[in-house]
Amino acid sequence: MRKPSFRTLWLILVLSFSVSACGVSMIYNRLDWVVPFYVDDFVTLDEDQQIKLHNKLNSLLAWHRSTQLSVYSKMLRKARTDVSNGLSAEKIQEIFQGFDQGWEALMAAAAPPIADLLLTISSEQKTELFQNLKSLNAEYQEKYIAISDEEKLEKIVEKMQDNFSDWLGDLSEAQEKMISTYAAQLVPIHADRYAFRLQWQEQLKQILYHEAQPEAMRKQLMELFAQAKRLYPQAYKDKLQANRLVVQNMLLAMNSGISKAQMAHLANKLEHYAASFDELSQG
Repeated sequence: MRKPSFRTLWLILVLSFSVSACGVSMIYNRLDWVVPFYVDDFVTLDEDQQIKLHNKLNSLLAWHRSTQLSVYSKMLRKARTDVSNGLSAEKIQEIFQGFDQGWEALMAAAAPPIADLLLTISSEQKTELFQNLKSLNAEYQEKYIAISDEEKLEKIVEKMQDNFSDWLGDLSEAQEKMISTYAAQLVPIHADRYAFRLQWQEQLKQILYHEAQPEAMRKQLMELFAQAKRLYPQAYKDKLQANRLVVQNMLLAMNSGISKAQMAHLANKLEHYAASFDELSQG
């Protein structure tokens, strides 16, 4: 069975709804082992490439630990204060912007070592890489596109309710209904996301097989990874923005009905994550 794809440190650290703060610490402190394990899901590296990956990953993790974790903890504590004092559209937008900035900072730092590694792969490894991407595309299509609209909505509702219950504790029937109502307002984007994946992978293939001068290839690869959002078609951007507005309205509606027990659960969980990031930032 294929391992779940490794998305980013950012997803593990900030958007993880399924592990405790100590779980985040455990994962983070083992990323020098975890990341190569997931890289192997895409391409098999030789010994020299494994050494280079290990060295570059250690440098990236050192930068991340010393510069980014304190940013995450501050962001989480501000979110705790904002929720306690009452959310507004402006505060929610600031939270979204914080996530965006964290993602952009991570990808800007990760793009150079990713590009350097890709510049070393052989023709056989390129073939393996794109075969694995093709398999992942097929899995994505089967899981998210080749299902009925009813199944898609059911998956979204289930995921959103699970996420809210992780952060708030047990949900009331009214809250579950509210989540279902807002989930039904989301614009379907799986087909757009799939189309962009194919487009992005085709650009990656063109860069790797064009075999231009190494510096030119490195620059193109870094731009492809660090600035992927800029390549989104306008229609896709519009749908993402529309969905962000739906989520914003849902958070405002949910915030007005949070019980004292749920507020305490949320505040405690945010503080646990923030404290965990603070501890990790100290090495």
